Amino acid sequence: MVDLRMDDFRSSTNRECGTKAFLLAGEALGLFVAHDRGDLATVRHFSSSVAGAELNVAIGLSRLGQRALFLSKVGDDPVGRKIRLKLQSNQISDKYLFKLDNRRTGLMMKSRVSEGDPEVVYWRHDSAASTIAPMDIREVDFDEIKAIHMTGILPALSDSCLEAAYEMVDIAKRNNIFLSFDPNVRISLWKDERMMRSRLNDFCSKADLVIPGRGEAAFLSQKDSLAAMGSFFIKNGARFVIIKDGVKGAYLTDGKHETYVSAFIVESVVDTVGAGDGFAAGVLSALAEGLPFARALERGCAIGAIQTQSESDNDGLPNSEELTNFIESHLQLQLREGNEIEQN
Repeated sequence: MVDLRMDDFRSSTNRECGTKAFLLAGEALGLFVAHDRGDLATVRHFSSSVAGAELNVAIGLSRLGQRALFLSKVGDDPVGRKIRLKLQSNQISDKYLFKLDNRRTGLMMKSRVSEGDPEVVYWRHDSAASTIAPMDIREVDFDEIKAIHMTGILPALSDSCLEAAYEMVDIAKRNNIFLSFDPNVRISLWKDERMMRSRLNDFCSKADLVIPGRGEAAFLSQKDSLAAMGSFFIKNGARFVIIKDGVKGAYLTDGKHETYVSAFIVESVVDTVGAGDGFAAGVLSALAEGLPFARALERGCAIGAIQTQSESDNDGLPNSEELTNFIESHLQLQLREGNEIEQN
């Protein structure tokens, strides 16, 4: 295992960088989760929360002691107010959460399942967040930004959101700001599959770090093995690639070296949605602390496992103490199981 480290992204040894923030821009939605299993059309009771890939990562980062800024737009409605309260309760500034009087906040519904991925249905067409534009990105004081995390959802929402996403990329490049990108493939949001692959690969080519899931990496690269997928993204322009390999673990390459970290095993899975966002928050927070990539992958895998134990997309995201306790308890369990195997 090669001890790779991103030396130009180490806030733990840089006092100025330590006061700066991660920037995340995207759509936050009202989330209604079914209380009972079955077809969403027949379920009578739901619990309400808020969700959205970029919001989930912002919450995960904040709970781990990182400063996060979230840029979005919401309607003047109860869901928009709920999102604002969610930011405030997680110590995330709402100064870039813009309110629109003539648009509504997006919504999503999620089924409850005993295994596999839940059914997720969205109402986000012409939502407030779909009007995010380059001029909104320019409202940000980038002197206070140390890193930008993007997903493939924002550029899929509308033409103005696509332009806003490219504006963030351009600003990151001009100001030497670290940029990570999670493709977050959502075919239903794009006009066609070919356009989606082209756009997402273009954003991947401009990122310092690309974080796809294995299925997403296979789709975008048209390759079969982890090594071939990683090589594709590196040759395309990324500096580092982390491929989330589901319940097995995560793979990292910089084109010269590669590392694989095993996943944390949990007895049962409540919900898989949000696990990838938790993984990203774990990796990014670790890199910001100056930890090597192997530790960053370990943290990402741990938070991904923790998040699968919660029906909400982000309520299960841990603080630093909860994360440490989870990792230590699982490592001790693995050690005990290993000793038992040797004795037998």
